[in-house]
Formats: sequence, structure tokens, C-alpha cells
Amino acid sequence: MRRSFRNRKISKDNQKDLEIMISAICINDGDAEIGESIIRNLEGGKNEDVAVEVASFMAHKTAERFTGMMDGKRFSDIRQMIVSIQESDPVDAIRMLQMAFFSHGMTAEAEDLEILDICAGIDSDIHEYFIDSFMQEEDIDWFAVECWVDEHNVELAERFS
Repeated sequence: MRRSFRNRKISKDNQKDLEIMISAICINDGDAEIGESIIRNLEGGKNEDVAVEVASFMAHKTAERFTGMMDGKRFSDIRQMIVSIQESDPVDAIRMLQMAFFSHGMTAEAEDLEILDICAGIDSDIHEYFIDSFMQEEDIDWFAVECWVDEHNVELAERFS
């Protein structure tokens, strides 16, 4: 994916919101070092670095959380969710993830994804970057490959029956 950074100034209010959100997410999940790095870059004016760091970090956290949420669920339900994410606009895919978290009582996890909307003020492509990173996470990629194989097997069965 070709990245087009827009080194925009982030408002003081958004900068403070971003700092508060990333600190809370990192402290709650034991990732203080990552949070400190992101905040240092933010304070240093490295906005494009901040947006990418936040999106990468959140993609990893969201994949872990999604995998935990899907633990024990039927493969067909997981498949449907993964296919929906893959086929949707990145912003809509993120909203789907949020709704899935909300529906499983994971309010904080859903609200954490709002940090991407703040980062969109820095880099307008951040939602796409997040979804690309999310789909490349090991467990999510495994689900996606399994979905593809399952779909391919159905097509083959239909063709030869």
C-alpha cells in the first residue's frame, strides 16, 4: 500500500486526548514502554510516526482482543466476521470491530479504537493502514487463510458435483 503522509499540525486538545488515550491503553495492557515512545514522538512533533505507531500498536492489540473474543465461537461465525471486515471500507470495518466488542461487553476495547479517528487528523490513510496491519496479524491472517481455503473448497465441490 502506498502511504501518503500529511504532516498536519494536531490541535492541542487532540494531542492531549491522544496522550490520555494512549497512556490509558498502554498502562491497562502493560505496554507502558510503547506508550512512552508514542508520547515522546507526539511531543517531538513527529506526527506521521505517531499515527503509524498508534495504528500498528492498536492493530496488534485489537487482533489479540478479537482472538480472545472469538475463543470458543463457531468457525462459521468467525469466518463471517473476517469476510465482512475484508470486504468493507476500512472505516466501516473498524466500526464492525467496535460493534462486535460492544456486543460482547468489551466496552473499553471498543472505545479504544476511537483513537484512530484522532490519528486520521494526522494521516488521512490511517484507517486503511490499521486494517492492513490488523489483517496481517498472525491469528487474523490464519483466520483469513482458513476462510479462503474453505471458500475454495466449496467452489471446487460445486464445480465437480
